[in-house]
Formats: sequence, structure tokens, C-alpha cells
Amino acid sequence: SACPLQRRVARRIMRRASIERYFSIMAAHPVPSSSADSAARGGPPTGLSERRREPRDAPALAGLARALVQHGQLALERAVELQNRANDAGTSFLDQLVAQGPLQAVQIARFAAETFGHPLLDIAAVDQASLRDDLIDPKLATETRVVPLFRRGARLSVALSDPSDIQAIDRIKFQTECTIDPIVVEHDKLQRLLAKRSRSDSEILDEIAREGMNEEDAAAAEASLDETG
Repeated sequence: SACPLQRRVARRIMRRASIERYFSIMAAHPVPSSSADSAARGGPPTGLSERRREPRDAPALAGLARALVQHGQLALERAVELQNRANDAGTSFLDQLVAQGPLQAVQIARFAAETFGHPLLDIAAVDQASLRDDLIDPKLATETRVVPLFRRGARLSVALSDPSDIQAIDRIKFQTECTIDPIVVEHDKLQRLLAKRSRSDSEILDEIAREGMNEEDAAAAEASLDETG
């Protein structure tokens, strides 16, 4: 099938190819769109072979939580419990699911990519130096929890962990005036990358000092930060 092939190709090329090259190859093996189209309309995804009849009270859930229940990947009672915890804590369903289980972040990412019809990427394999800060307003990227990967014409590819978050995608689309191409990544890895990218210049310099960088290198790092800021 397309998704296993994508994963095999990704493992072979990500260490030596650019992000653009990766997705050029992925484009030659697209995920069937019926699942993504159905999910976008709010109906049950159709991309997986095993699917459960929707429980009566499933409409209380939406997006990824609903899809997991419909496909028998998560018990309804557990999904509702996690959603209630997220509401009480002011976090997301995905935050609670990764923290509390029973599914691991990599399992969720694979499910989301296949169900919603988007490519899957190991964000830890991407050279962080190649990521640009000028594609999306940094504050918006933090709020929507996405990392911009690259822009090609009027299309912007972004890494995210919840492709069912249409509100976040629409906000980015409005701000950038681009068509957004979601790339699914593991939630925990994305959160670590976002935290690292959101650190202030002073925090970066403090870390440099703790690591024992000499004065000349520290001054050069500070000058570089001033130029990019």
C-alpha cells in the first residue's frame, strides 16, 4: 500500500536528501484521497479496513478523537475521559492521549497520516538549520503548534501532529495567503522542536555560557542573533 511504501522510502532518503526532495518522491505515491475527503466533511474516515459502527454518543468527540474511536483504536469511554481532562486542563486531546496512553505518539502519527490522507515525516530527521522562521509568524506557529517546512510558490508545507485541527490550518492559510499542505509528525517530537524554537535569545546565550563556550565564540553567537532578530 502507499503508506508503507512512503515509510520505506523515507527511511532511505531522509538522511541525505532535502525536505523538498523527500516530498517530490512522496508525490509519486499519493495516499488514496477517499479517507481524507470523508474526514474533512466530518464523516467517518474510510481509509482503514477495520472500522466500527459509530457509538451513539460519539458526536461529543471530533476530529482525531472521533476517528480513533470509529476505527476501534481507542475505546469510547477512554476517549471521552481524555477529552474531559483536556477541557479541564486547558490542553488538547492529543496532549492527554500522548501523556496518558494507551497509544504512543508514533502510533497516533501513523494512524493520522493514513486516515486523513497526508504524508508522514520523522521531524527529528530534518536538519533544523534548514527550517526558516520567516514562513509563518513565530507567535502563530507556537499558538497553532506547527513548524513551517518549506514554501513552493503559493503552497506552504507545515509539520503538525493533528491534521484534523482545521481551525489551526485555516489560521495559517489566512495569515500566509497560501494553500496549506499538512505533513504529519509525532506529537512529542513536534512539541520538543517547538519549545526549542521558541526560546528567547537570552536563553540561548545562557545555555551557551553553561556549556563553556569561549568569549570569542559567544560574541559571534550574540552578533548572529542580533542579525537574525
